[in-house]
Amino acid sequence: MKEYQSIKLGDFTVILNNFPTKSIYFDFAVKVGSRYEEKTNNGLAHFVEHLYAKNIVNSIKSHPWIKHYINETFYAYTKEDRTNFEFIIHEKDLKMGVRLISKIIQGLKLNKEAIKIEKGIILEELLDYKENIDFTYYKSVKKKYFKNSSLGFEILGTEKNIKKFTLREISEFIKKHYTLDNMILTVSGNFNIKEFKKIINQELKPLPKPQKRARKRKINFNNFCYSGNAIYIKNNEKINKIFFGYYYPFFNADAAKNVEWEFFIEILNNYLFYKITNKLSIYSVDADVRTYEEFSNFSIESSFSHKKIEDFYLLLLAELKKFKKNFTQKEFNYFQKRKMINLDLEKDEIKEVTSMISWYAITFGTDKILTLLDQQKIIKAMDVKKIYYFFDLIFKKDKGTVVIFGKIPESKKQKLNKIWNNWKINS
Repeated sequence: MKEYQSIKLGDFTVILNNFPTKSIYFDFAVKVGSRYEEKTNNGLAHFVEHLYAKNIVNSIKSHPWIKHYINETFYAYTKEDRTNFEFIIHEKDLKMGVRLISKIIQGLKLNKEAIKIEKGIILEELLDYKENIDFTYYKSVKKKYFKNSSLGFEILGTEKNIKKFTLREISEFIKKHYTLDNMILTVSGNFNIKEFKKIINQELKPLPKPQKRARKRKINFNNFCYSGNAIYIKNNEKINKIFFGYYYPFFNADAAKNVEWEFFIEILNNYLFYKITNKLSIYSVDADVRTYEEFSNFSIESSFSHKKIEDFYLLLLAELKKFKKNFTQKEFNYFQKRKMINLDLEKDEIKEVTSMISWYAITFGTDKILTLLDQQKIIKAMDVKKIYYFFDLIFKKDKGTVVIFGKIPESKKQKLNKIWNNWKINS
């Protein structure tokens, strides 16, 4: 039996999840982000998110300077492939929550003055990011790794684009992407679903007329990024810190398989963190995965003193070579048990549960949502051989794409290139 209900209001999908709390969590997702932009309008998805967020916040203003309690939890953000508006309300304010969502669905009343003000705010935001070393590194990664695809665009856009956005351009972007079939509302809380459906029907009508949207063509990930066998070393004498990244894409369009992949990468992340930080004095090592509609992107990232780059790279290679030997069925059983407990604990987190349902719906489709219970069943059916299988898919053939950024003299570059050339995990 499903832990949630999915209802349709015309082309608009609403997912309701009963949750025994005093709070109700709203997650409104729009399938639009920097990857759906062109070079000439890069940054527009984030700009529109700002305009909508301000419109929502202003609509609940009830005091000149004291914030409404909803403001404390309201959160809007843009990623490469989606824009989200999230907030928590008290159960007695259910109708107010739905009204806030209607502010997005019914569209924006734009004016040149509001656009001018928001341009100034986002340009300040961009300035802050430009002074951030992490931002500079990831900008370098995107430029190299994602070829010339829109996944290489910065979410905030460029200063040139932000300054030239027009009211007409913004309106056309909203009309194209903020359509009912491109939005999903996920709500979790202790409410009567029948009553909630009634409120939705009352507050969200009249719904905008459906827009005909061109079906997005599925594209192989090789058109988006490099599939491996490349190293990029960028010297920056002003930075004593080194940023290291290993990246490898793999095809995955299956929600259940995604759960298995994430479990494997969680295991590898724990393994590498323990093995490397105990032998080399660095703060962190992170193995992670970012899932897009067409593919998933695996990464291993770390940052440390520029003096440690060679030792880190060699140690990473050595520990990866020993992974299958060190990670036995016994370790797998322990980790599997731990994961089951963690998933049980997550069932109490209303935000996590709501965001998870929303993410599956917008990434894989509303018919491919996996609850925490579904995930537990998938992980319970796995064994250590499946972990070895995923490990080999990433490391057996290719060397991955490696990006190293920071203070790297020419002599060190040669040594790093030699390590990369000799990179071999499995025979």
